[in-house]
Amino acid sequence: MSPSAAVGRFAVPGNGVDHLREVLRAIRPHLAKGGIVAFDELGHPRWPGVTAAIRETLGLDHMTLRQLPFREQPVIYLKWGE
Repeated sequence: MSPSAAVGRFAVPGNGVDHLREVLRAIRPHLAKGGIVAFDELGHPRWPGVTAAIRETLGLDHMTLRQLPFREQPVIYLKWGE
């Protein structure tokens, strides 16, 4: 990926927590400010490693998380750089 490329949308297949960390570290510098980053397993009790990987890699403690309404399985999202 070009260092100047901006990512507007991407999906990470379920290949394990270590794979997720690698992908998030690689993609983080390319996330477009104001872009939406959504997660369907963030905060899910069956996937605590996913939550830890996302929190560690993206620094979620300093971001505002939102939830899409009317979903059986919650989708948590944030606006990058907000």
